Order: sequence, then structure tokens, then C-alpha cells
Amino acid sequence: MIVAVAGRRIDAPGAQPPRFPLERRTQVRGAITAALRRMGATTIVSSAACGADLLALDAARALSLRRRIILPYRADWFLADSVTDRPGRWKSLYETLIEEARASGDLVTLTFPRGSDDAFRAANETIRSEAQRLARQESRRNPAAALGGLIVWEGAPRGPDDITAHLKERLEQAGAHMEQALTLSRRVRQAAGG
Repeated sequence: MIVAVAGRRIDAPGAQPPRFPLERRTQVRGAITAALRRMGATTIVSSAACGADLLALDAARALSLRRRIILPYRADWFLADSVTDRPGRWKSLYETLIEEARASGDLVTLTFPRGSDDAFRAANETIRSEAQRLARQESRRNPAAALGGLIVWEGAPRGPDDITAHLKERLEQAGAHMEQALTLSRRVRQAAGG
């Protein structure tokens, strides 16, 4: 299965409500690994922001899966805007994964304006279309191949501008088999009313 991944970045310090606290990264990576195994993933297609994206790419690497990375604009800009701007030591993992994707021909860098919602929505569309393209290619060799989506979040959209919910919706429209990995503990979700 070709799995498109989208999800939350690590929360900024003091974020309210919390969506993905840094201290949950080990549990979330475990949930991502379990989901990729359940889905029978062979390839993941994702961006590379700190949090869900990098954890999924790292889990896929440990499982020896193909990793196709989609960036909305230059890798050095993305590093500053979506990786090192949040808590945690993400830079080394990001640089390693980007270099591996570049070497294998699996790094796609779009040319959208830096930091705009349009850039991130375009990256989502490219993640979806690349996952669909790869699923079609794989189905020629393996008729059981399919398109999947893994959403790594707290379980609900945060509003109409939610980029994660946007990709979830687009994948559902494409008929993807959907799974999710939750970023908050049950206790925190209940306290937040979820």
C-alpha cells in the first residue's frame, strides 16, 4: 500500500489547546509504526515538518519502506519554517532524511512562495497525487496494491484553515483506506472535550 501521511507539528511552547506535545513523540512514533504495519505499507509520501511527518519518515526508514518527500519550497527555508522553529532536536533527522530522499530521487521540491497557506495546500495536493500515481504503478505489479492515508493528529480539525484536515478530506475523496494515530493521551483528549 502507498500511504500518504499528514499530521500535526510539535506544539509551540505554551500552545493552547495542546495538539501534539513534544513529550508524546515516542508514543506517537510507536502508533505510526503500528499503523504502517497494519496497512501493509510499501511506500510513504509525506512532507517533512517536525512532528508527524518526520516521525513517520523515520518509522518508514526503520521498516525499510520507500520514502517520497514533498516540500512546498526550498529545503533550507522549510527547515527554518517548519522544523527548527519548534521544540525538539529535529534538524539532524530532517537533514538525513532529505539527503536520503534526494539521493534516491524521491525528493520533490515545489516552487511556491515561502510560508503561504497556498504553498502548504499545494504540497498536500502533490502528496495526494504522487501517492495515487505510485499506487497505480504498484497495482500493475501487485493487483492488491492500494492507496492509503495516515492522519497523525488529536482526532479533530482545528478549523477551516486546517491543512491536516484538508489532506484527510482529499484522500477520503480519492477513496484511500484511512487510519489515524492520535497525538494526545486519552486523559488530555477527555480534558479538552474530545
